[in-house]
Amino acid sequence: MKLEKNKNLRDYNFYRIDAEAEFFTELKKKKDFLELFVLIKEKKIKKYFILGKGANTIFVSPKYRGLVVRISNSFLKWENNFKVEVGAGKDWDGFLGILQKKGEEEKKNNFFEIQSLSAIPGSVGAAAVGNIGGFGTEVKKY
Repeated sequence: MKLEKNKNLRDYNFYRIDAEAEFFTELKKKKDFLELFVLIKEKKIKKYFILGKGANTIFVSPKYRGLVVRISNSFLKWENNFKVEVGAGKDWDGFLGILQKKGEEEKKNNFFEIQSLSAIPGSVGAAAVGNIGGFGTEVKKY
């Protein structure tokens, strides 16, 4: 895990607003998550902000005084019976595309309802926290 100082956040928010983070890091692997707590303690960081794809994020001040932690883990692991383990940083719409393709390959069409939630920007982790919903269905059902 790499810690960056004075990182421009323009490429990390949907509206491409210029803002700067005093400290910035990305969590790409499970071990990064564990190292994060050590880093926060070592650097005596008192304030942090968890960032996914930045779809619902607007930076209103030119500098965030603290640590911005971007969740970038985008692994995908299939288990039996269409059970899937997926990283919180995986693109939501891309993930739904993978589900649809898997359903077609397996001749199972039980993904229609969740497909109504496609084209919503964000990440899988944000989908769970924000409970994406529309057209009579919500993520919490799944």
